[in-house]
Amino acid sequence: GRGMRHVSLDISAKITVAACGSLQTPLLLQRSGMRNHNIGRNLRLHPVTGLYGEFESSIKCYEGAPMTTVSNVAANLDGKGYGARLETPSAHPALLAGSMAWRGAKMAKREVLCFNRIAPIIILTRDSGSGTVYADLKGRPRVHYTMNTKDSRHMMEALERAAKAVIASGAKKIFTVQTDVPPFDCDPALGVSDPRLPVWLSKVKQAGVVPNKTGLFSAHQMGTCKMGTTPSAGAVKPSGETWECVNLYVADTSVFPTPSGTNPMVTVAAISYGIAESIIKRARKLVTNGQFSQRSKL
Repeated sequence: GRGMRHVSLDISAKITVAACGSLQTPLLLQRSGMRNHNIGRNLRLHPVTGLYGEFESSIKCYEGAPMTTVSNVAANLDGKGYGARLETPSAHPALLAGSMAWRGAKMAKREVLCFNRIAPIIILTRDSGSGTVYADLKGRPRVHYTMNTKDSRHMMEALERAAKAVIASGAKKIFTVQTDVPPFDCDPALGVSDPRLPVWLSKVKQAGVVPNKTGLFSAHQMGTCKMGTTPSAGAVKPSGETWECVNLYVADTSVFPTPSGTNPMVTVAAISYGIAESIIKRARKLVTNGQFSQRSKL
């Protein structure tokens, strides 16, 4: 801007930590000349879809605690820890409106007007498939990711269980975020025994996960500089240090070898703690060898 002066700033460090997240850390490493083939690959996103239940009473899901209940009923669908978790989030009305499937202006207005009585459930899928992140011509991150057949099937199976849970809770209407699936009007007297329910659920599975027709979201990006015991298996060592540059560490969710399958906050904190311990050991060794002075207690 006017009156501003641009200058170059060089910072020298014996130990450096990159923690730009799974979308930016791999680009930083590549701009720095690193060529490990794992950098930018193995992108896991915990793809999410949703289901909404409309109830008679007021719920106001945009108030209160942000996450109150998690169900593992569909968390291990393949017997190897992959599936989907059902979670009940707090959702701002604008977020709800943006996630609703478009079924025309009249239906959209009706859905918005009943937000106070809407209870959302998100289906958070632990993805076995992966994508990539790369830089475009302007250096900005770009993502390529497509859900594989297994993960799509897990998402639909979990969506079915979420629908039954919402009906059992007394919902009067349920709807997914699939544009080709109409809402289901529940019969409180029949609940999940309603003979119409299997027919509607078959439509849900048949519609499946289709680009631009199924609402998909992601709040967790992981794995693009994954740990490995060899350079061919990962971009960084189990200590967090990169294979290509001594004393350069990565400490964020990009080092995940596999997705956590749940909110990665605790996992990344634990992994970063371990990496910090490795950095302290390395720093102490450098101090002992006289490679730099100890300015603070390590």
